[in-house]
Amino acid sequence: MRYRTTILATGGQTSGVPVPPDVLEALGGGERTPVTVTIGTHSYRSSVATVAGRSMISLSAEYLKAAGVEAGDEVEVERDAAPRVVELPPAVAAVLDGRPEARRTWDGLTYS
Repeated sequence: MRYRTTILATGGQTSGVPVPPDVLEALGGGERTPVTVTIGTHSYRSSVATVAGRSMISLSAEYLKAAGVEAGDEVEVERDAAPRVVELPPAVAAVLDGRPEARRTWDGLTYS
């Protein structure tokens, strides 16, 4: 599922991409739905979140600057089906491997 929409100014240093209910359902439904946002030639991975009762994808000032866009510009959003994996530095992996309870806790955490 892919859709186009415009960037919405949300105040301060952030903007957002609104996700209408029917689009959220088509993307897989529910909070934290993984997505890829493409602004021009700049893409990044994110998730849908609920902000003030609306489904939104946050856009930081850093992303806007990197893509050379601002509120009102058009973006493309699609479901991100690629696995989200955190590559542990070898030193951290070694510590976790030596502590089974810590490893189980780590393995149970979400990607974010």
